[in-house]
Amino acid sequence: MKTIPPVKKEVTTTQLGYMGLSIGSIVLSFINFGIADNTVSKVQWLLFYPGIILLISAIHNIKQKSIWEISSFFLFALFWFSLATAWTSGFWDYSKTIEGPKMRIISAFFVVGLVHLSFITLFALQTNKVVFFLFFSFSLAFFFFILKIVYGASGVLAGCPFFMAALLSFYVWLAKTLNNFVGREVLPMGDPIYDWTKFHFKID
Repeated sequence: MKTIPPVKKEVTTTQLGYMGLSIGSIVLSFINFGIADNTVSKVQWLLFYPGIILLISAIHNIKQKSIWEISSFFLFALFWFSLATAWTSGFWDYSKTIEGPKMRIISAFFVVGLVHLSFITLFALQTNKVVFFLFFSFSLAFFFFILKIVYGASGVLAGCPFFMAALLSFYVWLAKTLNNFVGREVLPMGDPIYDWTKFHFKID
């Protein structure tokens, strides 16, 4: 019979961070699918619930000195807040095509976010398989977001990876919470895909 190694119990807000990712992602997927719109009543979920939770989790991880969680949670906290501010202020109506300087500003925002997210996704190779595919889904969502803004692509293209990210975020939250509560691995998340400590970049 296979022996399941015990999991060290610890008090952390990392689980809440993944909950914030899940809630924000499901709202964005519904908006892209056309199930909801980006009116004030919908954006409140993005602003007051997942955004604040991600910010709290990122600040708490500063004490834990967890650089990867700090970077990823801060990035998405700012992303949720930026979207909420742009939509509630009327600067950007997601249901309408944008052109000119406004389109370039919003596109640049998502391109910069995609560059940062790409590095976070690469670093996620050292966490586990579920977390890696979670942030890979986010990278795809950002890419299709840019296609929608610049070329008017269908929002469904961005909605699908956002929905997948929501499911994976929820699974990570549930796995971390349950495993920590029980004290052993109940829901597996897979092994790391790549160990970055083996990587050495040398300039002669």
